[in-house]
Amino acid sequence: MNKNVKAILITLCILLMISGIYIVRYVMDQKSLNSDDYIGNTVYNLLNDGKFCEHDGKVYFANSYDNDALYVMNSDETNVKKISSTAVISLNVDDSRIYYSMSAKSNGQGLGYVRKSAGLYSISHTGSSSICYTTNPVASALLYGNKLYYQNYIKSSGTTIYSVTTHKKDNHEVVDQMVSFVNPHWGYIYYGNMSKDHHLYIYDPATEQSEDYWAHDVYMPAYDDDGWIYFIDPMSDYELHRYNPQSETEEIISTERLDFYNKIGDLIYYQVSVGTPALHRVSASGGDDIIIAEGVYKDIQTTSYYVYFRPFDNDNVTYHANHYGTLKVEQFDPGIKK
Repeated sequence: MNKNVKAILITLCILLMISGIYIVRYVMDQKSLNSDDYIGNTVYNLLNDGKFCEHDGKVYFANSYDNDALYVMNSDETNVKKISSTAVISLNVDDSRIYYSMSAKSNGQGLGYVRKSAGLYSISHTGSSSICYTTNPVASALLYGNKLYYQNYIKSSGTTIYSVTTHKKDNHEVVDQMVSFVNPHWGYIYYGNMSKDHHLYIYDPATEQSEDYWAHDVYMPAYDDDGWIYFIDPMSDYELHRYNPQSETEEIISTERLDFYNKIGDLIYYQVSVGTPALHRVSASGGDDIIIAEGVYKDIQTTSYYVYFRPFDNDNVTYHANHYGTLKVEQFDPGIKK
């Protein structure tokens, strides 16, 4: 065989192999794509640090008994397994991967926002094939469709909102301010502007443009599937309210001064630390308000079976209570401890 012909054939074979690799990667990427309106965790869990996330009958969580390492269990708390030793917050999950911010527990001690977290990552459900999107501090992240929207801290310019695809492409700034960016609804993302006027804003992922949606101060806003926007009202002594944009009506759910809240279905859990400090449960319309645990708690997380929460002054223990039936608060024991 002529040497030139042989060289050409070898080159063609190499090109075919390279093309084949790219085709396989493309097909695999297409298989791992989410729908455009896919949300990686509940808005309410993400507003409370995102330490629990339920997906396809599994609950992924930061284990308080193991330095907030990443674990998984069935939704009924059986079959607990450790996935990674990394301390995690802001969990998001889809069919292919687990997305998270690395908690400060993974990178040493320190005070202040900058030390709260150190990077945005994803891994497979088995804990392999890690992807690093940024090593900058990331306190909060949202998986929406096939993009991650995250609070990106840069020392020279502060914290703004960036987006990047799940395949680590097109990483860039989309909002040049510090905002609470976790509330997709009907193809848009709603957020409370924390550094400007505290109004509720709407962001269009297609145009990457934001505008003032409701000229009302809001804290922890969440546009719910029931058509109401739930929020803590700073102008009314931090009461829990809800607002219906269609009827332009506003309702008071609780007159307590709230610290945090989480909603699942028709149930709302909220924490108050003044007067009689306690974790409460109330219906979405404001009825049947009861105390489920006295004391000050944080990191309120919900799954289909349970509400989870931690004492404000102790990161090494978690409590839970079943949403329905006899209300009984117990220490959550995943069975695998440090």
